Amino acid sequence: MSAPNCAIRPALTAMLMTVPPTAVPVDEGLEACEFDANRRLRGDDIKQANGSGAHARFRVSYAGPSGSGRYWDVAVSTGPQARGFCFQTSTVGWRMVGGDPVLAKRMLKLIRWVQDVDGDGHDELVVRDSFPLSTDASLASYGITAFAYDLLGDQFVLDAASTGSLQREIAAAYEQAVGRERRDSSSQGRRRRAAQLLRQCAAK
Repeated sequence: MSAPNCAIRPALTAMLMTVPPTAVPVDEGLEACEFDANRRLRGDDIKQANGSGAHARFRVSYAGPSGSGRYWDVAVSTGPQARGFCFQTSTVGWRMVGGDPVLAKRMLKLIRWVQDVDGDGHDELVVRDSFPLSTDASLASYGITAFAYDLLGDQFVLDAASTGSLQREIAAAYEQAVGRERRDSSSQGRRRRAAQLLRQCAAK
């Protein structure tokens, strides 16, 4: 569970694998995901990462980022029948990262789509996302976060402990970036605020 004062929450706490794969969250008008013959997201310039859960292997295929919101199209599948789901997520918060190569390198490692976050020998699905630093935040005032999900049966379920671990590491990355800056600046203030919000949510 997130801390009571946490403003950074995932769109979903569980994502169901279906045949055929469907878009999540399920809203009216959304159609089945478009997979190719290799059980990957259909399209150009598709990248892929493979994971091994506690009871099954899974595949993450993705394309992006695109547009001003730095949107990613992502599909997750397992098994020969292409059981899975697809979703879209935004990393608009990268605007506050990209200008610092050291921060960018560390952040890319922390938000990889497939990781064994808790070190139990089984991979989690990691969903990168963004969060506003304040009400009515501009596109330059979003931070980066990540949510970890375990494959349990036919669904991926939010792993609160692993998510908290990732968010603490992301907060530390922001804090170290602030420490490297020689003078107070707007980016320094935004990164400090992002770290504060992440630590509030990752509080044990």
